[in-house]
Amino acid sequence: MKTLILIRHAKSSWKDPTLDDHDRPLNKRGLRDAPTMGRRLDAHLRTQTINGPDVWLSSSAERALATSRLISMELTLDTPPIEPTPALYSFDPIELLRVVRHLDARHQQVWIVGHNPAIADLAERLTGTALPKVPTCALLQIQLDAPTWREIEQHDAELLWFDYPNRPTA
Repeated sequence: MKTLILIRHAKSSWKDPTLDDHDRPLNKRGLRDAPTMGRRLDAHLRTQTINGPDVWLSSSAERALATSRLISMELTLDTPPIEPTPALYSFDPIELLRVVRHLDARHQQVWIVGHNPAIADLAERLTGTALPKVPTCALLQIQLDAPTWREIEQHDAELLWFDYPNRPTA
């Protein structure tokens, strides 16, 4: 079984219209939400006694890398260095799927920080689950029923966990 954690980057700033989209930083809400979600992710994984990822890939966009760094600072489990991955600066789920299918088969758990609609669309494509809105800084844990990443197919996975800032609690 493979585990994929998809993370949508935290809320970004549109304050400086001269910045290229790739270079936009997080806004105040994003700077607040990412550490909060890092603590939630850490607590969630500790209840499952899951170790950190084998690989942590992030879009090369500033807002995704900042989200990754802020989340990582809240984790008590070991994580590998965050790998900026230009191919993840995409809004196309097929591009994300292409990256996932080229992962090393030895990796059991992979974390990807990216952009919508690609994150939500990839989760829906893999699990066959229609998701509600996937807000900024959302976390999705997906278990894949495939021996290698190359072999994952549509609806070959189960959505195990979905959390996001301001999620209503029961």
